[in-house]
Amino acid sequence: MERSTEHSDGVWPIPSGPPSHGDDKERTDERGTPAAVGVSWAKPTSEQDERWGIRRYHGRFATYPIADNNIAYVVLLAEELHRMGTLNSVPFEWNHCLATMRKVVASPVFFVRMAGNKDGFCGAVVGHVDQFFFSPKRMATENAWYVREGTPFRAQIAMTLMREFIDWSMTDMGADHVQCGDIANINTMAVDALYRRIGFKRYGAIYKYGGA
Repeated sequence: MERSTEHSDGVWPIPSGPPSHGDDKERTDERGTPAAVGVSWAKPTSEQDERWGIRRYHGRFATYPIADNNIAYVVLLAEELHRMGTLNSVPFEWNHCLATMRKVVASPVFFVRMAGNKDGFCGAVVGHVDQFFFSPKRMATENAWYVREGTPFRAQIAMTLMREFIDWSMTDMGADHVQCGDIANINTMAVDALYRRIGFKRYGAIYKYGGA
């Protein structure tokens, strides 16, 4: 089922519900949401809700807040990214990821935003803000950033998602800076060029011990 969503460039078919993927009942997870418990500085305001609780049109695509009727699409994108990345030796568990995503979406220190075009949902960004160990100042960290290969205007969609995360991190959450990295190791040179085009500076290195 699809519903037509009117906007300035015509009518887009946007999926009206999540994809069928077996039993998506949330299982109990007692670990809690990372960095979400007892955070007095991360109370969402009505202004933040107004800024990020809406669909934003960007010409040929739009960005969306996450809700019950589309959260499974984020998990589907996460599964695609996992399948191609360096962590695919660890089995992907749909229900666990869905339960985690629900907690992340409900957390005031996490930002989750999805992108869609006339063909449906095609990308997402997930990130969070936390305090430094050595200072009450805050740093934002990107947890995942992905737009499907072959998506028209893929780079533009990816940059828009990242810039919205940066805007939320620094304007709404008062982060000192935003830190990102490529651990998926998928087309790394293109990812590096995209980060630099947005305005990031490269530093440090990433290492992995164990696993496949």
